[in-house]
Amino acid sequence: TYNNTAIWDGATELDTYSLMFLANFQSPSFLFSVMIFILQMSMLLLTLIDQLREPQPYNLLKIPINNPPEVIVAQFISLLVLVLLQENTTFVTMVHAALPPGTIQFVDYPGATRRKWVLGNACRLLVHLASILVSFVFIVQTNEVIDIFKDFAAIQFVTGLSQLAFFCAQYGVFGETIKQDARYTKAWKHIDNQESLEGLHALGEAQLAGEKFDKALGTYQKAIRIAPEDQRRACEHKLHEAQGQMTSERNKKRRKKERLPGVIAVLVLGVMLAGWAYLVAKQETHKLLASSACQRIDVQLGFAVYDLSNPEVESPFPTDLDKRMNTPSIFLNLTSPSALYYPYFNGIYTSDWDNIKDERPVYVENNYVTAGMFSYCKEEMVWVFTIGEFNDRKRRGACGQWLLRSAPTEEFLLEKVPSSEWTVWTGSAQPISVDIKCADCRKFADKESGCNFNGECNEEDGTCKCNEFDRTGEAWFGELCQAPPPCNPVDVFVHGETSEDYRQVAHFMPLETGGKRVVIDQRPVYWNKQNSNATNQNFLLYTGSRWYQTDWNLMDLCGPDPSVACGKPQFANFFDNNFHAYWSDTRINSTKYVSMETSSFTPVGLNWLTLGQNRAQGDFGSFGYTFDEDVSAHCFKNDCKTPGLCGYNGECVDDTRYNLASPIRSRCKCNNGSSGYFCQFGPNHPYVTNQIVTSDPCNEFSCDYLYEQDQGLGANCSSRCTKIKDFKACWNSKAECKFDPGDALA
Repeated sequence: TYNNTAIWDGATELDTYSLMFLANFQSPSFLFSVMIFILQMSMLLLTLIDQLREPQPYNLLKIPINNPPEVIVAQFISLLVLVLLQENTTFVTMVHAALPPGTIQFVDYPGATRRKWVLGNACRLLVHLASILVSFVFIVQTNEVIDIFKDFAAIQFVTGLSQLAFFCAQYGVFGETIKQDARYTKAWKHIDNQESLEGLHALGEAQLAGEKFDKALGTYQKAIRIAPEDQRRACEHKLHEAQGQMTSERNKKRRKKERLPGVIAVLVLGVMLAGWAYLVAKQETHKLLASSACQRIDVQLGFAVYDLSNPEVESPFPTDLDKRMNTPSIFLNLTSPSALYYPYFNGIYTSDWDNIKDERPVYVENNYVTAGMFSYCKEEMVWVFTIGEFNDRKRRGACGQWLLRSAPTEEFLLEKVPSSEWTVWTGSAQPISVDIKCADCRKFADKESGCNFNGECNEEDGTCKCNEFDRTGEAWFGELCQAPPPCNPVDVFVHGETSEDYRQVAHFMPLETGGKRVVIDQRPVYWNKQNSNATNQNFLLYTGSRWYQTDWNLMDLCGPDPSVACGKPQFANFFDNNFHAYWSDTRINSTKYVSMETSSFTPVGLNWLTLGQNRAQGDFGSFGYTFDEDVSAHCFKNDCKTPGLCGYNGECVDDTRYNLASPIRSRCKCNNGSSGYFCQFGPNHPYVTNQIVTSDPCNEFSCDYLYEQDQGLGANCSSRCTKIKDFKACWNSKAECKFDPGDALA
């Protein structure tokens, strides 16, 4: 029981929560206390939200990576100080809130009820616990010693706002009523009050055994009043013994209660130190670094060439490399290798956390010993790119046989290294930009945005499972589902200067394995439909920065054993499992056409160059002599719903020229003398002018677009156009090709 001159020791602190306890509900003092509580909690919660904003997956607290020793020591000291500062307030308040007195009575303050006691101490406790949490997060997040102590001091200031407000209230800053209540609260004094009750001996012993001391004292008092004169002294002796036992037991409980805040403080300190030690251990074992990193990155090395054919450059590769284990199909001349085209090593690189170098992961292109690799070089504080087994014996610093080198940096993750200020080795050091992007969908704030809202993110490895694209039966393309499915199949034409130069050179079909397209660097590989037993097979594929139309020898694709089956499944297996643009020597001398540099997922709509037949290198650049034949690639299957597909003088129709019963595509049928794949040429366009009176009016262009319009060709071209149509029949139907239509049309 409490009154205006007696209060439990330590029940109140000189802060606004004492006013919350004492003041009448809805009084100015009570509302003032509530306002201070809301202010403190708002500041602490807003700070915590800001600290935890934009968390990284698997690193929700955004713990810095590899803190230096001085920061770790400062964190430990701060955690100790944090607990010591809280011991006399937070943990005592915790006891008060958990163990409130049975009844509370104040003559002058009827608002000071037991519920208000719990409310005031609970609010005080919430503020202190929130400050501990925010302080802990600040301490473990900061990587500068001065920032640790600065942020720690700021949180302690917020925690002390209730005491500051109480101090100001005593001087009337917040009004006269609150001033009086604050001064009265400060004036309370502690008086140790113990009161006895009456009782009986027998009942008193039982009550003492059950530690019902107040009832036992009452029982012994009653026994004294009713006891005979000769027994009263014995009763008084029992009463004194009961009082002594009660005092002793209560002192023990008081001491236990006084020790309880210290025990809680030690437990809280232990929990915080255990959490801090766990985070430090994660830093030391690279687990925290791994959780912060993109496991897969998309690397574009920039277009640079290291000419290894220079007689002054000794071959950088072992001559027996093609016979070693764990290598791709190596067709490269290891004695006199082709030029090293850096874009051949573009693509997806995976971080290898079992291979830590200079406290940082190694990023590898694949699992071959010849793989491209990024690693950190501590001697020069740079990231370097190397190729397995490459050694040109040219000294270039402490980092060995680097082929690309970043500017000096202390970044722990490759994706954090700036794209600019890299250096490439081409026989001399040259500046270059390297584009590095995260291809791990888990590292995006929104997992759906990590897959461009076109797929689902796999939490195990950060890859995307792409959704179907527009009911086509095919999924979105790219590591992050960023591109529509490329055309399937693709027609390629050479237009030349006039329609006399026109010819179709290929009909490319996508290679497939297991019902899915074969891809290189996220883009499909196409095979030119022809006799699959022909010595040379023609493919359309992406090599890191350009699309190539290139020939491959059948023995390279399937091996020298003629008894082994060789066809589209084997072609698909080669490009899916054994191909590498450099090691497989995507030779320039077997390539007919190359696109301009592009990142397009489709070969359609690009500008192309034709490689000179004589392959004269001269001083024409990396590909030697090239020229523009106006090569174009078009989707074989077109959507007639596309607005303006065939222009004003054409209509989109089913192509019944090759298979009347079951056409496999639609096409543009031209009218009024217009011509071209999409009827893009008018009758007077310079490309087709005088087509009818040319020396060869029955050429391929006329047969493809003008013959069916009866544009003056008549019966004279019937035989020629029928022959051209027969050549293209297997390209425009499901029938197998017994020959190469492109060669037949040439």
